[in-house]
Amino acid sequence: MLLPVRVFNLVVIFLSLFLFSCTPFVKKGRPFEPNIRVLILFAEDTFSLKGFFTLSQNGKKIEIRDKKINVKENKVYLRDSVIFDLENGEVIITPYPNTNLAVYNNVYRGYFKILYKPVWKYKKPCLINVLPLEEYLYSVVACEIGPINEKNYESAKAQAVAARSYALFRITQNQLKFYDIFAAPNLDQAYYGKNRETFLTTKAVKETKGEVLIDSKRIFKALYHANCGGILFNGKRDAENYSLAKEPLCKKSKNYRWEKEIKITDLIDSIKKVINFPKKSTIRIKRIKLEKERKSKRVKKVRFFTNVLNFYLSGEKFRNLFSLKSTLFEIKLKGNKLKITGYGYGHGKGMCQDGAMALAEKGYNYKEILRHYYPKKKIFKLY
Repeated sequence: MLLPVRVFNLVVIFLSLFLFSCTPFVKKGRPFEPNIRVLILFAEDTFSLKGFFTLSQNGKKIEIRDKKINVKENKVYLRDSVIFDLENGEVIITPYPNTNLAVYNNVYRGYFKILYKPVWKYKKPCLINVLPLEEYLYSVVACEIGPINEKNYESAKAQAVAARSYALFRITQNQLKFYDIFAAPNLDQAYYGKNRETFLTTKAVKETKGEVLIDSKRIFKALYHANCGGILFNGKRDAENYSLAKEPLCKKSKNYRWEKEIKITDLIDSIKKVINFPKKSTIRIKRIKLEKERKSKRVKKVRFFTNVLNFYLSGEKFRNLFSLKSTLFEIKLKGNKLKITGYGYGHGKGMCQDGAMALAEKGYNYKEILRHYYPKKKIFKLY
């Protein structure tokens, strides 16, 4: 039996309140599109901005017309004069009408905040981009998946829902922090501003506006990666219907299979730094053994047996140390080199982007793609 429109609307509102009543994007009983605070710069002691904008702090305002300001530690400079002290609070940078702010050749929507805060340990000048969530996604979807065309367009819509879900999860998680999300893909999601936006990815965001994945009465942290190498982290084969008889969806991608060779001398030098072993000490590797996750086949530990001591590195640490694409790999000692044969690019959790594009090309719509990679998760239109 179909519900009357009025009753259906009341049900949607009730569900929204029940699921998201503790979130920062519910106002007067209705969810709304929130702003997101994207941490763009936080690891440098100094950076510069140039353009047409207004700087303000605690009621004090300064107009900047095509001039450069420099931020150095806890001070904001115009030429050689200090115009703001960040110890007195955040500085808001608002662009002139019909203009955008730019930093390091990237153009950004919204406005900026400059704060002097610690992100990891030490205080640094931090640059935050504040903008509506959907406008943030215009860039994220274009940066994260592609190239997108008419044939694989539905994968961009799936990416939009996944990226929106992840962003809203982080907004909820970081309510007490001065930022919501990092702009870096190794920390959160790739975000490089307006320059990277494309017509099709922006269209995908607009057509899925407000849609999120939910799980157990809350927004789901929808992870994704470039290429799973044929095996998802949950151990399932990434093929149509997870069939072992069909080839992996992402097999045609350049990231599906890769190789790398490391000289044993370079391997030993790098390992010495990690385990704080004396540089002049002589280490001879007798054997290397890989310990893998049972389901995903990804390397959990890399064990080294040497003439001096036996030790291990985690698979992720080994991957980062030698800039490998994933922890789904095999190794072989070959003379004075270590040969690594690997599969996939990324952690293998959630949606395989190359696989999603392949499914789209086979005629799957974005909801079917999401159901394939996030089984038992529901798509919900939040706003």
